[in-house]
Amino acid sequence: MTATDSKYDAIIVGSGIGGLAAAARLAQRDVSLLVLEASSDFGGYMLNPDALDRYVFPDYEFEFCKGKDRCADRLIRDFPGDSKGILRFFDLAARVFQASAPAALATGGLGSWMQYFARHPLMLKYGRQDYESFLAGTIRDPRLRSVLAAPLFDVAVGPRQVSAATALSVWGYYLNGAYYPRGGSRGIRDAFVTSLAANGVELIHS
Repeated sequence: MTATDSKYDAIIVGSGIGGLAAAARLAQRDVSLLVLEASSDFGGYMLNPDALDRYVFPDYEFEFCKGKDRCADRLIRDFPGDSKGILRFFDLAARVFQASAPAALATGGLGSWMQYFARHPLMLKYGRQDYESFLAGTIRDPRLRSVLAAPLFDVAVGPRQVSAATALSVWGYYLNGAYYPRGGSRGIRDAFVTSLAANGVELIHS
């Protein structure tokens, strides 16, 4: 069959978030589509229940899973020389996240904030220290420091421009599961597949 014989205007190979998003955009423009997926189901990485995010570096890949202990264990396995620093990091992330919860924050004037910092002195200490210098004093391996800086895309700054308290609270947020829609990332996949099928897109897996 030649390209001119095909009943499709476009064929998308791979049904991860990129493939499904491209298919949805093309379907909105009434492009006749076929989506092909080699594995047994659509969705690619969105179906991985054990990773909220994946950080890919030239020589290392890390899957960010929910849960402080599980996440710490993965990093200790890969960076055993930094095991003490990793445990300290995760302990601080949990404490900073708890201290930065809306119910814990001060709601009044200066006196209220003075009481807050008296209860949570670590917020004053790490609120005044940039994240880059905090990592340099806690973690020896530069690859691991890169991994620990990766979630900063949430605040759109680098480790030199953000406080350690802010970065640690972002980590605490992720370790508690972050925010995903009902049904998790699989729910996103389901919405894409349902919409594409309703718009006449042919989807074939396996």
